[in-house]
Amino acid sequence: MTDKYNNTFGYDSKTETWMLLKDVITASERVLWSGKPDASVIFEKLDYLFIPLGIGYTWVCTSWCVGVTEKVVELYLDTRFANPANWLSLLFPLIGAVLILSGLYLTIGRFVYKTYKRKRTFYALTDKRVIIVHATGEKKVTSAEYRIIDSIQKVATAEARGTVVFSLSSEMFDPEHNKDNIPEYFVFADLPDYELVYNLAEPYLKSQK
Repeated sequence: MTDKYNNTFGYDSKTETWMLLKDVITASERVLWSGKPDASVIFEKLDYLFIPLGIGYTWVCTSWCVGVTEKVVELYLDTRFANPANWLSLLFPLIGAVLILSGLYLTIGRFVYKTYKRKRTFYALTDKRVIIVHATGEKKVTSAEYRIIDSIQKVATAEARGTVVFSLSSEMFDPEHNKDNIPEYFVFADLPDYELVYNLAEPYLKSQK
């Protein structure tokens, strides 16, 4: 396997990334760089709006759920649900619980999931293509060769961190060509070494023009 990898840039064959990539990289290509998005980047601008809304939504749902649960308990104590139709009242606390869970996901859960997803996302740059591996559950590998990449951009997203965007050729989105449903953009998000990734990929992209 060592002939597939260029260790000039610190690629360690013992890392988790290598374990995921070893059955993806072909014998004719070598890895120039590999990495992961910064898992600490979980907040976006809209979150400063959604978080207060989520807290308010969760509070309203919790208050409503507590209120209907008290009434259902009172109904049971008074009637022991003598009327079969009274059993339907149990649906209201269940609906309330679902609403509360949705509110908790909106305010907290989605950030936990986003962190988990970022920790299980891996990027690789070889001398032939760009690769993204998602290992949340069943491993999903998406890749694009330089010959179908139209342009590359680097965007500084924060101090000492940035994103590299690979835009694919427009002809790839003709159904006749894009039978594998390749996405329009390949995004290596929130990298501390995004400048390095850009500088490594650009010469290979130009060589395909």
